Amino acid sequence: MERKVLQDDLRKIQGDDFEELKEELKPLEFEELEPPNHEPGSTKLTEQVEINLSKEILGQLSPNKFIYAEIAQGGAMGNSGGILIYALENRGLVRYETSLFDDENLYLETERLILKHQNNFEHDNIESREILFDYHDGGMGNHVFINKKIELNKEKDFFTFKLEGDIYTIHSSVMGVFYSVAKSIETMKKTEY
Repeated sequence: MERKVLQDDLRKIQGDDFEELKEELKPLEFEELEPPNHEPGSTKLTEQVEINLSKEILGQLSPNKFIYAEIAQGGAMGNSGGILIYALENRGLVRYETSLFDDENLYLETERLILKHQNNFEHDNIESREILFDYHDGGMGNHVFINKKIELNKEKDFFTFKLEGDIYTIHSSVMGVFYSVAKSIETMKKTEY
């Protein structure tokens, strides 16, 4: 029923272009990453844990374990006021989240922690320390920081990286950020050569 309402609404908005748009709205078919037999040393797709960030958890996090961090300003498009961090912990890849609208102080502390470890994005006199991240503009108030030691690979609508025979997945908060970051990574690779 909801899909029918959405299609009817889009038909009114898009007119003759509806059929083309409808094709784009069809659910995406994902290629599964199948590990070969899960033998020792074989590649396998890892699962991740999702945790809401708290001040206590933030105090225990080490920025050098951050793989991907995304900061959305309060008026940003998409995940407005959100922070998303993927970190490698003992239990695997962990996705931490917090929001400016849930806990402003935690948001600001988390933002400071990330911004201290990059040098391409200036913000309110935060002094850079050890540079751990490359900065990528996520567009429309979104800022992404990727660990300099990790190479992300673009898949259909997410990133992957391989570490010690395991494949990890990273999903940006919204597709607009994913496309902006994928383009930024591609541009950065071209300029490095």
